[in-house]
Amino acid sequence: MRKVYDPGTGHATQVAELTATRTRLREDRQAGLYDGPEDAEWYRIEYRRLGEEIAALKALPERKPGMRMVPTGRTIAHEWDAGDSVKRREMLAEFEVRVVLHPTGHDPRAAITGMEISTDGIELTG
Repeated sequence: MRKVYDPGTGHATQVAELTATRTRLREDRQAGLYDGPEDAEWYRIEYRRLGEEIAALKALPERKPGMRMVPTGRTIAHEWDAGDSVKRREMLAEFEVRVVLHPTGHDPRAAITGMEISTDGIELTG
C-alpha cells in the first residue's frame, strides 16, 4: 500500500458553479436581455440543460478529497527481495525492527523486536 492524494469527485463544486451560472442566466432574463423569440428559445434550452446537468451531478456519489491508501500490487516480501542492503536497513527502520544477537551459547541466540517475525528456517550461526 502507498499513500496518495485523491482530489475527490468535485461534484459539489461543479453543482455550485452550474447553479451560479443558472442564477446569472435567470437574472439576465429578468433584466430583459432575452426578449426576442430566438433569445427566449435559447434561454429555455440553456436553462433546461443546466437544470438537467445539476440533477445528474447531484445523483452521483460525492467523494471528498484527501489522502488514500492504494494497493501497489507488491508485498513487503517483494520489496525485500528486490532491495539491496541499504533498502533493507531502511525497511527494518521503518517497521522499527530491532535485532539483538547474543554470543554463542546464550539462549536465545537472537532477540527480534518490532514486529512478529517467525525465525523458523533461519540459521543463526556465528
